[in-house]
Amino acid sequence: IDSFLPILPEFQFLEKTSKKKMNEVDGLRLKTIKLRGQISQGLLLPYNSFERFYNNATYDIGDDITDLLGVIKYEAPIPTSLAGDVKGNFPSFIRKTDQERIQNLFDEYSADYLDNNEHIISELEINPIKNLSFEESLKLDGTSCTYYIANTDKYSIKVDEDMDVRSDVYFGHCSRNLESKENESTPWVIAKELGFKEELHKYYIETNRSIAVQGELMGPKIQGNREKLSKGTFYVFEVWDIDNQCYFTPLERKDLIDSIEGLVQVPILNTNIKPFIKFHTIEDILDYAKGASITHKIREGVVFKSNGLVDGNTISFKVINNDFLLNGGD
Repeated sequence: IDSFLPILPEFQFLEKTSKKKMNEVDGLRLKTIKLRGQISQGLLLPYNSFERFYNNATYDIGDDITDLLGVIKYEAPIPTSLAGDVKGNFPSFIRKTDQERIQNLFDEYSADYLDNNEHIISELEINPIKNLSFEESLKLDGTSCTYYIANTDKYSIKVDEDMDVRSDVYFGHCSRNLESKENESTPWVIAKELGFKEELHKYYIETNRSIAVQGELMGPKIQGNREKLSKGTFYVFEVWDIDNQCYFTPLERKDLIDSIEGLVQVPILNTNIKPFIKFHTIEDILDYAKGASITHKIREGVVFKSNGLVDGNTISFKVINNDFLLNGGD
């Protein structure tokens, strides 16, 4: 799911139901559907259907041929009122907000031992993730939003001519894939209402740390405003430590949010859950993701973030509610 396929004869049978435009390019979008009472979340075609692309090369099971076939990830367009005027690409020193789906991780994370491609029992390592404690939060259906404060020299940031606070640090905003100029778009209006630029400058002065605060922008004219909010609201779900290239732990994130008046955290459903002990199958955890959101009867899903670190960073993933996908959600 979430694949955007090129218009090819091999995919012609999908054109009637799946044709979509992304970035002014026609293609075919794969979505979750029900076939004969069963949920379908992919497309399986014979290997020899695409022989004309192989150029006499051979591929093994598990080889990634998405680039060869021109398959990319589908991303819904962002309205101008949210994206604003583009300043440039998403900064390379900040990690994007994409979360991996549990379907791609469950077998690995729930295994008793790490798979090191070794078959000697004495050399197997115990999997540190299986017994890890996680925070569980509600996944909200809005638009991704990143605000950051960073040292201009250290990160080679192009400074706007009309900067009004100080020139050695920069406050910026990014949508999902692009950075925007300061303007009257919704994210900048909300930042001004929160006094967010001033608050993050204050944080930088006190700590000398460059950080990115990431969250979901919700409210009127955003994704149909499923939660029926009366005004634009920024729900924080992550804080990225730019200097150390790692995420804050859930506790560190909460401390930062509590220190800035008006900042709201995504709803936290559980502060200490061990999903790979609690859930024995992928079906178990997918069923668990079903339920209501803040006000809507069907939530998008849940997100898990580890309370501790593994190899210097937190572990996180999303579990999307299949009912949400079947009802037209992205």
